[in-house]
Amino acid sequence: MGNSSDALSIFKLNVEAFPGSSNAYDSYAEAIMLFRNKPKAIENYQKSIELNPRNKKDVRFPRG
Repeated sequence: MGNSSDALSIFKLNVEAFPGSSNAYDSYAEAIMLFRNKPKAIENYQKSIELNPRNKKDVRFPRG
């Protein structure tokens, strides 16, 4: 996965640094999906929507 784990760590740090940012949680969720961790991604997408209810974009999860 190349630098995916590094990116995941950076997005996690971003969430910790900016816990009120819906965009930070959304980006972290997208990075988590690279690792096919659907439950953790959903948790972070939900937090993003909680912070910004207008952030209900079309979320497509990989199957399998």
